[in-house]
Amino acid sequence: ISHSKGYGGGGGYLCNTEHLNTISIKWPYGQHEEERKGNDDGDVLEDLQPHSNLKLLEIKCYPGLRIPRWAIEDGLAASLPNLVKIILENCDGLKELPWLGKLQHLKTLKLLRLMNLEYMENKERGPDIGSSSDGAGITESSIFFPSLEELDLHKLPKLKGWWIGIRDGQRASSDGSAQTASVEHLPLFPRLSQVHIRICRNLRSIPLGPAVDTLMLFRSGIVEEEEDEKVVSSRSSNDCGNWRSDNPKIKEIRTDNVKFLKSLPMVAFQCLTTMEIGND
Repeated sequence: ISHSKGYGGGGGYLCNTEHLNTISIKWPYGQHEEERKGNDDGDVLEDLQPHSNLKLLEIKCYPGLRIPRWAIEDGLAASLPNLVKIILENCDGLKELPWLGKLQHLKTLKLLRLMNLEYMENKERGPDIGSSSDGAGITESSIFFPSLEELDLHKLPKLKGWWIGIRDGQRASSDGSAQTASVEHLPLFPRLSQVHIRICRNLRSIPLGPAVDTLMLFRSGIVEEEEDEKVVSSRSSNDCGNWRSDNPKIKEIRTDNVKFLKSLPMVAFQCLTTMEIGND
């Protein structure tokens, strides 16, 4: 579906397409404000709510600022529970995404050139990621992205972290102060095997699951600043802020971030067959 000038709206017609597996919605790239005058891009997405059987959703060049209601209310797990693949590309207006973590069948998530995206998940709009009863930290009370196998993040220059309120291993307490939250207690991705992260300079940490075997990391802010060296030097060989100590499966690493490599525990290299250090 290519959105262009003169879209008449009406909506509701995709809700009955139960045999439609794939939807690709595209706006003209680089469309100027004058060309879009009179078109409410948010209403367009609102009208294009797919049937719950949909398996692949691709949205490109969406210039709107708001997420449609069918993606917010109860999250996509309620409206599109059968999604297997999501691609969002050149959607410059989006600062956050709908809640994706409870999609039971999602295997591939590609977020490409979302220039204003700041966080992947908004805790306020999704299920509680789990806090201990004494408020001391975050616990793994739920499995997030239970089927996700491939994560591709490309050119997200404002991305700060996965969850709003959690950055650099800290979360905001009820009084607004920062509290340490160990990354090992964050909900992890049990089947995530391929992680590609490029040009995400503000991203300071990533939750890596126990099954990651391929990691590409270029031009990111992960373990990059000088003060991190003190943290790295104090870690034991089996401890790393971004790495599960029980993860011996990684086979391929490609990165330009030597400090990230130095921050990994020795156990991370046990099955390594390919390492590339250089420019993307």
